[in-house]
Amino acid sequence: MLLIAGGSLIAGAIGRKPAFAEDDAANGTPVAPDRLTAHPPKPMPALSFADAGGAVHTLADYVGKPVILHLWATWCPPCVTELPTLARLAPQLERDGVVVLAVSLDRSGAAKVAPFLARIGVTTLPPYYDPTAATAKALDEEALPVTVLIDRQGREVARRSGPVLWEAPGAEEALRRLLG
Repeated sequence: MLLIAGGSLIAGAIGRKPAFAEDDAANGTPVAPDRLTAHPPKPMPALSFADAGGAVHTLADYVGKPVILHLWATWCPPCVTELPTLARLAPQLERDGVVVLAVSLDRSGAAKVAPFLARIGVTTLPPYYDPTAATAKALDEEALPVTVLIDRQGREVARRSGPVLWEAPGAEEALRRLLG
């Protein structure tokens, strides 16, 4: 788990229940996408993050396309386990017009994340960075990984604080259903 204190991420335990509904969430057990719970669409906060070249992107840049926003870090064991499986699913989702944004919250940004992705063989996800963790703060999230499903209108329709089994049977179909 992690805490956000004074704008920085620090390792530690948090004293409140994570912000997701699955029974497995409390113990960090990964869930399949078909177990993600949709909720009525709600507005997303303004979010920004940088790409490998330092160009700033905003979530608003992707309105019109369904988006999977995935927050992770190299120092987060569940993130490290989960990210390669999301990377393997991403090309199929992208063929259907779904944008997969994997945003690292590592403070060192590209200097640390790019070599890490190369080392674990993740080549299908363009790296994005938010070394200030402003995205996690804006989403009121304190734990990683976090996945937010965003519809074509730029509204949140589902969220998972904790790992997802991206390679579970029916994952792609469940995500298409959730994203509309």
